[in-house]
Amino acid sequence: MAVPILSSHLPQHPCSTRKAYLKRGVVSRRIAVARAENKASEAVVLVGDIGGTNARLSAWRTVLGSTAATQLFAKVYPTSEYSTFDAVVDAFLSEPSVGQSPPQAAALAIAGAVNDNRCNMTNVNWIVDGDQLQAKHGFRSPIRGSPFVSAPPRTTIELSDLSQRIHAGIILCVAPKLHVRISVCNCVVQEAPGGDEEEVALLNDFEAVGYGIPALEPKDMVALNETPVAPWGPKVVMGPGTGLGAAQLMWDSGIQAYKVWPGEGSHATFAPRGWKQEALSRYVTNMHGHCEIEQVACGRGLELIYEFLLTDEAANRPELLAGTKLKNKKKAAEISAAALEGSDPIAVEAVDMMFAIVGAEAGAMALRCLAKGGVYIAGGITPKLLPRVKAGALLEGFLMRKGRAPFHKILIEIPLFVITNEQVGQIGAREVAKRLLAGK
Repeated sequence: MAVPILSSHLPQHPCSTRKAYLKRGVVSRRIAVARAENKASEAVVLVGDIGGTNARLSAWRTVLGSTAATQLFAKVYPTSEYSTFDAVVDAFLSEPSVGQSPPQAAALAIAGAVNDNRCNMTNVNWIVDGDQLQAKHGFRSPIRGSPFVSAPPRTTIELSDLSQRIHAGIILCVAPKLHVRISVCNCVVQEAPGGDEEEVALLNDFEAVGYGIPALEPKDMVALNETPVAPWGPKVVMGPGTGLGAAQLMWDSGIQAYKVWPGEGSHATFAPRGWKQEALSRYVTNMHGHCEIEQVACGRGLELIYEFLLTDEAANRPELLAGTKLKNKKKAAEISAAALEGSDPIAVEAVDMMFAIVGAEAGAMALRCLAKGGVYIAGGITPKLLPRVKAGALLEGFLMRKGRAPFHKILIEIPLFVITNEQVGQIGAREVAKRLLAGK
């Protein structure tokens, strides 16, 4: 049977009563633990945004358990100037500003498919291997190997001197050389696993966007459907850019944080609404043999919609009947600019149609998981076309007012936001690096 600590077991202290001796020891211990924890909670992480044209790397000083972060250094490396990604990392780590505070973990968002922490990039002849990067550059968390508390039913701990570090909700100030057997309820001190933990993570670029959502501030987004966000509710993020990215966020009570589940839902078959979208679907199917959502809800999709509208509405445009149809084709950037200026009605309609399609798909994703935590529209196109977004086509597509009243009642209670912070992917990668350090 364990023997509890009694005050009579403690030796007399020459300068104080036993009570004061005990109190001073507890306070000193608390101060020491607080200082150690504050030091351990700060860490430097490497964040990467790796595309086919550029590799953007940055080093951040972060505080674990907080979204607070300070950028220490950032640089853009053209992929054409480096034969391997490893050479890019070597160049970045050799920068004086980085060498002063070497990163302890890294998270790299890559425009490509990631399997087993490895990516064969398609737009540049690189292989990015997270495990090899960790082995070569020695990313190691300063927190690994420090004592932590877990909770088996009841444990007995042997103490031989004061130097043993114990984190427990009991009085631990005992005299050196005094051998004490202590009964501790629901608490045991053990060593954190160390040595083989993953400190480099590769993730798909839109998966990184998903991890950035919970770290955003109100100023980083615009609300389209203003309704309360349910704490810990499922979230959806999607967005048109070069393609159409999409992911779901689910609350993980084990780690007390959201986990991102990326997917390829944007390659599902396009479900048109109304006769004009049905005609668009046939137009794309005749051209490519199939019409999926992404083909009409991204940069290239905007160009396809514009081309379709030129053919569909030729009778209303006399100049098209004069054989100038092909000359009127435009790139996505030109269509966007013309829509914002209002100088081309077809461009305005093309942008609005694309946003209606994006909104409809966002609504469908919201219904699949009842995204009471909010639906977030990211991507490179939406923030640049915010005036057209506010015109209402995206929200109307999302709310599904016509013909589906029961689902409209559900969607009207789901928050809808447009993300205006274009660094959300880098923010997400930074949060993933912090989770590596915290062991989540």
